[in-house]
Amino acid sequence: ATRNLPLFKPADGEATVLARLPWVSGSTPEVMLAELLKPEPIGGSTALHQLTSTLEKQAINRSGTTGVVLITSAESGEGKTLVAAALAAAFCHQGRRVFLMECNPSSPKLHEWFPRVAQGHGAYAHNLEALRYGHSNLFLLPGCDLPAHATNELLDGYRQWIDRAKTEVDWIILDASPLLNSFANVAPLAPLASDVLIVNNPTVTTTVKLRAALALLQPMMSASALRGMVVN
Repeated sequence: ATRNLPLFKPADGEATVLARLPWVSGSTPEVMLAELLKPEPIGGSTALHQLTSTLEKQAINRSGTTGVVLITSAESGEGKTLVAAALAAAFCHQGRRVFLMECNPSSPKLHEWFPRVAQGHGAYAHNLEALRYGHSNLFLLPGCDLPAHATNELLDGYRQWIDRAKTEVDWIILDASPLLNSFANVAPLAPLASDVLIVNNPTVTTTVKLRAALALLQPMMSASALRGMVVN
């Protein structure tokens, strides 16, 4: 059984629930993404539209039309990449140019949602156009497994790509690591974000762990960057 839940609802007095994504079925992540973009009650297009509208209103409040969105969660398996992929697709459907970066080197999943993306660190080019996904307005930087000693080099690469893309796209989306599992990977990215979204699957993460993750993250980011939660 399902219940109709409000889109906006305080979550334990700490974070606003910006959207609730429905359960969708599919044989592959790519099929699940297509289902998620359909109208309710099958998909979540209204919820995604609410999410993109919230982000664009915040951009206008900053006297701009663009932003860098960091997507993370308390623990792994809560649906960060699903939300990142769906948000990128929703923006593209609205005519925006989007650069989606995988910033979770220990567990890259982005290629599963966009299976025709070029893989392998050597495939990365020095211009954004080489990362365009087909003929769409989506540009993808997939992840790859790197040894721990390469973390600093990887972070410098993220910063360079963000700086490079800011003049060419409307939105940059960072699909980051989970906070309680890989905080060291997320912390340097937080100051780069204009907007931060926390993905929460209540069947995976308890309220206590969610609060602990937020407590870790908040000192690392701008005081005005936390937008709220996406319940998956």
